[in-house]
Amino acid sequence: MTWKTTFLFMVLATLVVILVGWLTSIGILPISQMINYSDAGLRFIRVWILLAIAIGLIVPTITFVIWFKYPEIRKIFGLYLLVLIIQIVTEQIVSEFGAKSSGNYWYTLHCISSLATLARAAIHQKY
Repeated sequence: MTWKTTFLFMVLATLVVILVGWLTSIGILPISQMINYSDAGLRFIRVWILLAIAIGLIVPTITFVIWFKYPEIRKIFGLYLLVLIIQIVTEQIVSEFGAKSSGNYWYTLHCISSLATLARAAIHQKY
């Protein structure tokens, strides 16, 4: 697997997500845009998101700052954080112009996780 394969996969996955979102928003796909969680479910999700932010964003940022003088570690965590920042900014822009629902937050979390996994795979490869 090369960086081209990783990039192609990211583009195709993004296009599929956009297509499914568009087909859902115009009513062709019978998928509910909102999920009615119980209060306990919402509390669990809030805690889960805070943990995901702490583990996926804060810990790598601290690691990046602490080990900045080591080029290999700086490269890995720098690219990882760059992917996360691009994904978060992109999601915020798309959610302003696209479908507005509370589901966007869960979608964002899923995308961040997926892109972070792809970034890790791409970073660990020899170019």
